[in-house]
Amino acid sequence: MATALEEKDAIREVLAEYCFRLDGGQFSEMGALFTADGTWDTAFGKATGCAAIADFARGLRDRRLPRENHTDK
Repeated sequence: MATALEEKDAIREVLAEYCFRLDGGQFSEMGALFTADGTWDTAFGKATGCAAIADFARGLRDRRLPRENHTDK
């Protein structure tokens, strides 16, 4: 059984990976961090499921940045 400290460290690692993937435009990898029934609920809307979360994040980026700046196709 993991200790509370180990559990907190694991949460920090997942959060860091989430931020790294989201900031880097790696939306498929970011979405894969969620469970199949996980929901990403933001001020801009929400999506449920890994693929839907990735598509939603990509769509948010597509509305905000010029096409040539995209890193995740």
